[in-house]
Amino acid sequence: MICPSCGGTTMFTIGNHHYTECGLSNVIVKEVGFHRCKCGEVFYQLPGIAEVHEEIVRAILNKKSLLTGEEVKFLRKWLGLNSEQLAAILGVTRASVSRWENQLPTPANDRTIRLFVAGARNIPLDAKALFAQVAPTPDKSFKIVIVCTRLPLPLETPSMAKGMLPSTEFRERMGTSSGYKHFFDQELGNQQLGLVA
Repeated sequence: MICPSCGGTTMFTIGNHHYTECGLSNVIVKEVGFHRCKCGEVFYQLPGIAEVHEEIVRAILNKKSLLTGEEVKFLRKWLGLNSEQLAAILGVTRASVSRWENQLPTPANDRTIRLFVAGARNIPLDAKALFAQVAPTPDKSFKIVIVCTRLPLPLETPSMAKGMLPSTEFRERMGTSSGYKHFFDQELGNQQLGLVA
């Protein structure tokens, strides 16, 4: 692939990526395509980003310990809801949703959130196991590892990279100095962040 920043040729490799761009600190995605340029830009190619996010949701919904605040926020964003909308649906205040996302939900709220998310997107969830086995505190060692089953292919022409932004320019446009990397969804042919605004 030709680097959109400097016009140089990038080197393509496949490896593992600590996927913090999704808003979670405990997700590793294996078999991600990396396009690295000598100018320092790195582009990540994540095939099937929607499928990766659904697998993350399945892992969160079925974990055996209390949800963390960042997991609650990820689930809300994955559903495409803002905090006011989630609060209205669950019959709580916006302050309650904020507390869950910035601290922890109570065990009862944890179960309500999981049941709502599973029902809203038709994701199978064993409610009996959920009510019997969820530990009352988060498991700080809980990790989510997703293996991409569709291997990324190297992008050969500049037109294939149309719409890609170098990670530094993208961060500037997003108004953040760190935390976001740029992904290119091979199947859709457009830029993806892995986050629902």
